[in-house]
Amino acid sequence: MPKPNPLLIVQITAEMKPYSKTGGLADVTGALPKALAALGHTVITITPLHRTIEPKDFRLKRLLLRQTIVIDNRKYHYNVWEHQPEEGSRVLFIDQTEFFKRRHRLYGYKDGNLRYYFFCRAALETLQALAVKPDVIHCHDWHAGLVPNLMMRSDRYRAYFYETATIMTIHNIAFQMAESGRRLRKKDAGRGLPVETPSEIARLNFMRRGTIYADAISTVSGQYAREIRTAEFGNGLEDVLERRRKRLFGILNGIDYTHFDPRHDTNVAVKYHLADLYKKHRNKSILQKMLGLDVDDNVPIIGMASRITEQKGFELLFEVLPDLLKSHVQIAIVGSGDPAYEKIIRKFKQDFPDKVGIQLEFSEKLASIIYAGSDMFLMPSRFEPCGLGQMIALRYGTIPIVHSVGGLADTIVDYDPQRKRGNGFVFQDFTPLALLAAIVRGLESYKYRDRWEKLMRSGMQQSYSWELPAKQYVRLFRFARAKHRRRSALSFKAHPQLIKKINQP
Repeated sequence: MPKPNPLLIVQITAEMKPYSKTGGLADVTGALPKALAALGHTVITITPLHRTIEPKDFRLKRLLLRQTIVIDNRKYHYNVWEHQPEEGSRVLFIDQTEFFKRRHRLYGYKDGNLRYYFFCRAALETLQALAVKPDVIHCHDWHAGLVPNLMMRSDRYRAYFYETATIMTIHNIAFQMAESGRRLRKKDAGRGLPVETPSEIARLNFMRRGTIYADAISTVSGQYAREIRTAEFGNGLEDVLERRRKRLFGILNGIDYTHFDPRHDTNVAVKYHLADLYKKHRNKSILQKMLGLDVDDNVPIIGMASRITEQKGFELLFEVLPDLLKSHVQIAIVGSGDPAYEKIIRKFKQDFPDKVGIQLEFSEKLASIIYAGSDMFLMPSRFEPCGLGQMIALRYGTIPIVHSVGGLADTIVDYDPQRKRGNGFVFQDFTPLALLAAIVRGLESYKYRDRWEKLMRSGMQQSYSWELPAKQYVRLFRFARAKHRRRSALSFKAHPQLIKKINQP
């Protein structure tokens, strides 16, 4: 039954599960619309039609044909396709050959800023072409960061969207534009309208502009919302975020338990739940065989399913592995990333073939096998905005070992065996010694199998569903709308000529 005052929400994102995915952003943008629709709201998602998306696979319907955007006197044509995955949710795909259909990857190109500058404009132009006036536009990460800027500074969009509030959600502040290196990050400190030449577009800091112009800003955990206001974690945007701290909120991501649950995860060979938890050990054997490890139910497995990067704490892990691998333990790693790190991991596998299992690629299937087959799940991240892995691992009865930052600090409480409280093993200082101490505490606790099973069961009963975050987002949307109305009233009072444009037929 529809709720009172339902909202029309548009979310703009570079990726969305099940259509395209490189990481947790796609999980969030794929699950949040379903949760909002369940609350009675209507959600339209706008995302690129990437090369990996075949219209026939999702029975997409062509909605608009040969739309045009002009950038620096050059015309770029695009089509718009539509899919309706469930009631209350629509997905619109921006189909542009040069920027998306011919590209093998979602990101990583020199013209990345130009690609997503086009995408931001195409999203707004599409809404205008379809005569859609949302209550809120929800912009996800830097790829959509120019949308609030365009809506506030361009008369063309400002007049049409004068009643539409904007939310900027920061999923990872380390990525602020296509060329995310420190060399470019602070060059675009302007507040004006984005310019039209490709060379100037290449210098735009999308994330900075989004945080300046959005009516409200959110990020993916309360702890991360506090961290990014500091020089240590703010990556040059701490000044903006500190000034706008009353508009900055942390909302923890949820988990889609229709997929991430060992009862019905199609990637888990032997399904299990609380009532038949003993079946989990069969998945452990499967994991050991797959990675060439000794099949032994008594040896604890520490699993990782991750991008292999400095952010994820691999340099720290490499320092402790020589000592750790002297003990009774196995390490299972799946993922891909920095070639130099991958080379080091291969060397550990070569030196400890019975104790280190690796598969240097990432897929959801491999991740599920790690969640189901491991005893512990390691996330020693230097920073972690939210992290989904630790929450997913709990549902699979796999105990997290984490660094106390961002969403890891908000979700994992250090286990106290005396009080029998906590759901994982946490280290505070980002040092090899602190990491090793947390792992050793986990391995020692594993020896007390009755106590360990209670810890597993407790974790499996915790819920991080999307129900609560969706309600928090709705409150944030209404807050943003209230702030926007006040902002718009002041703006139109100063620029009465805009009212004429709004009232034009």
